[in-house]
Amino acid sequence: MNIFKIGCSGIAIGAVLAVSPAAMAQTASEDASTAELRDSTGETIIVTGTRRVGRTATESSIPIDVFSQDDLASKGSSDMNEILRNLSPSYNTALFYGASGSAFIRTPTLRGLPGDQVLVLVNGKRRHRSALVATSGGGGAQSVDVSQIPAIAIGQMELLRDGAAAQYGSDAIAGVMNFTLRRESSGLELRAKYGEFIEGDGDTYQLVGNLGLPLGPNGFFNISAEYAKSGATDRGVDRPGYLAFKLTYPNIELPVEKQGIPYKENVRVFVNSGIDLNETDELYFFGNYGQSSQGHNYAWRQPANAVGPAKNGIGTSTYTRTNIFNTIYLDQLPNGTYDANGRTFSFAEWFPGGLIPTFKGNVKDVSAAIGYKGSFEFGLNYDLSLSYGQSRIEYSMDNTVNASMGPDSPTSVYQGANEQRETGLNLDFSYPLDVGLASPLTVAFGAERRIEAYEAEAGDEASYLVGQYNVQVLSDGRRITQPAGASGFPGFSPTYSVNESRKSWSLYLDLEADLVESLTVGAAVRHEHYSDFGDTTNFKGSVRWEASSAIAVRGSASSGFKAPTAGQIYNTVGATQFIGGQPVDNITLPAASAAAQLYGSSPLKPQKAKNLSAGLVLTPGGGFVLTADYYNIKVSDRIGLTSYFPVTTDAERQALREAGLSTWATVGQLRYFTNSFSTRTQGVDLVATHQTDTGWGRFNSSLSVNYNKTTVTQRDPAIVDNVAAGNIEDNLPKWGARFTERWSLDGFSITGRANYFGKYLTWSNPADGGNVNRGSEVTFDLELRYDINDRMFIAVAADNILNEYPDRDIRSRGLANSNWYEATQAKIDGTRYADNSPIGAQGGFWYVTAGIKF
Repeated sequence: MNIFKIGCSGIAIGAVLAVSPAAMAQTASEDASTAELRDSTGETIIVTGTRRVGRTATESSIPIDVFSQDDLASKGSSDMNEILRNLSPSYNTALFYGASGSAFIRTPTLRGLPGDQVLVLVNGKRRHRSALVATSGGGGAQSVDVSQIPAIAIGQMELLRDGAAAQYGSDAIAGVMNFTLRRESSGLELRAKYGEFIEGDGDTYQLVGNLGLPLGPNGFFNISAEYAKSGATDRGVDRPGYLAFKLTYPNIELPVEKQGIPYKENVRVFVNSGIDLNETDELYFFGNYGQSSQGHNYAWRQPANAVGPAKNGIGTSTYTRTNIFNTIYLDQLPNGTYDANGRTFSFAEWFPGGLIPTFKGNVKDVSAAIGYKGSFEFGLNYDLSLSYGQSRIEYSMDNTVNASMGPDSPTSVYQGANEQRETGLNLDFSYPLDVGLASPLTVAFGAERRIEAYEAEAGDEASYLVGQYNVQVLSDGRRITQPAGASGFPGFSPTYSVNESRKSWSLYLDLEADLVESLTVGAAVRHEHYSDFGDTTNFKGSVRWEASSAIAVRGSASSGFKAPTAGQIYNTVGATQFIGGQPVDNITLPAASAAAQLYGSSPLKPQKAKNLSAGLVLTPGGGFVLTADYYNIKVSDRIGLTSYFPVTTDAERQALREAGLSTWATVGQLRYFTNSFSTRTQGVDLVATHQTDTGWGRFNSSLSVNYNKTTVTQRDPAIVDNVAAGNIEDNLPKWGARFTERWSLDGFSITGRANYFGKYLTWSNPADGGNVNRGSEVTFDLELRYDINDRMFIAVAADNILNEYPDRDIRSRGLANSNWYEATQAKIDGTRYADNSPIGAQGGFWYVTAGIKF
């Protein structure tokens, strides 16, 4: 641990605490309402999964978890993905080291289903997707970037664990997350945090604040802000090529490449406001601005061959990655050849120790929603809103070269950007209709209009250019090639730029009532029309029967869908490589394009789902609550990428030319998104909570257990092979559990958490080392907190306090018999651990945090 860092963090935390209680008392507000609502018994009221007023989580016909501001804030990470992973055992997110944009915007899973099958709401309004189509890690999903939501801004978060497409529309197959923003109209809250991993890297600074202000006599303006900065980590080992190169060039400093979390710097701001115009009507506005910058290294490019340890334990082997350091001949003769005896150039002159391209991503995220809601005198409630959201990710590369440009190459390039834009217009109504039942019949209905647009913007010419030195014929007859495009990740060419949009509208009807005192029944239907694939209608029914004051059973059945995203429909990506000295394009085309249809594609259609759930709710008293829910989710026509189709004949290229493909002359391989397989996911969620006061403190206990199994029920083997199907079924733990105990007394509190993740299996081809079993893992978190008074606290905590790591990944990619290689415990790409481990691959993280309220 670095004493200077600890000292600096102590100064920052001290500054937060260096305000007297008297000063705080002078500025404190008596109005400290948050978004968390409670009924007369103190139980939290929910607003997700039902349009009926005043329902609580235990009264719900479907399973729903409710997390408070304290639940979200009491975690070491500032990333909402990590926070949710620590709260729900069925929520998982991986960090894909070096996987292009997937290292910057993480795609989660819920109940084993991809993140774009989870609907995300903020204040009950649909949140826009990220600009990333995760083709490198993430299975091609285009999901919401929940990391842009700072925990300090949230008053209450509800996780609905059930299909809800009939209520909310596309994506609500695995579940719904609703983040309700804080509504305080006065007061200031500040928190500071410093932490680092137990290994001594990844030092993290975080400052957050929430300010409530009055907006006129009957309104509020609440703003939350977060600044976070964290350093990179390194959990890899040097590749055999590095070590071999060290034998020839001993002055090279190792490690030359890091494998771990990218460095990050984030600024996030959320605003929530409203004005009560009268006793029933409110004009409201909320929105956000976020920007995050991060970067990670690609593989080291060595400037010369090196001889090192053998692949098979005997003799020697040559390790090489030298193509960008080929000799470039500069003098072109009148006949077009290059003088073999003339001037030459090599990038080894610029980078004598080799180079490591640094891939950077700059993510910008903005949204705004304005609305008017209220009630007519006869009791009809209404809500009219207009919302806009935009996500943009800009790519750049430092420490790189375009070898085909020779000495004219820059060393830093802008590689282009992806952008997602969404506009929504919503009109919602609800009315409590008295029809003589045990409760009024809640009748909710409404309409929605949406426009989605996706854009791929070209980068600097040098990032994709096939330069003048790409293919050189020398005067002595030799043929020399230099790779084109920025080394590491070629930029987006204008040829593959796209700016397309699609429109949709929907109508829905949602009913709920108590037929008798102990029986609640709900039904919903929703019809949607999309400009690019037509219509879909979905249904849902739910029931809850209270057998006694302590026992209730519940269940639901629904159909659902997930519309293909604008990015999946219009995504067009191409990269140029050289094969046999000739430029060849590998391209991903829209499925609806004429060129892709030559290879069997058809326009994408919605994924369809059927959800069944049945559960039990026990409330025997004494502060004890237990829920157990079974679920069965069948998803047909799931979307995925095909394998590459080779383009080898002149007849094929002519057909592509006639289909309008501009790169018909150089295309070597193509692929597209397709509805390629179907799955069935089954599982059980068990949640138990208990609260009790004793003479020696208050105890809050919670246990959550999840069992989840996904089976591929139908696939096209040409698109989803055995390895891909195996990873869909086995690449996540089937068991997950979390037990949390919090004890508090007189300002002191201790929170302990035990996390369990079951074993799982990673499938891979024999050439990549074959399948690998991953063992189960148990980690422990601990927080010690002292509330100095009602307004100040300080805490010291650690996540994964025992510094546990996942099993090492010793697949050898062809070196399985090498004693030397196995001793390094690393793959050829330098990573020790699988990047999809549910406990991460960074070890323990400790932190100290403090807060103050004015």
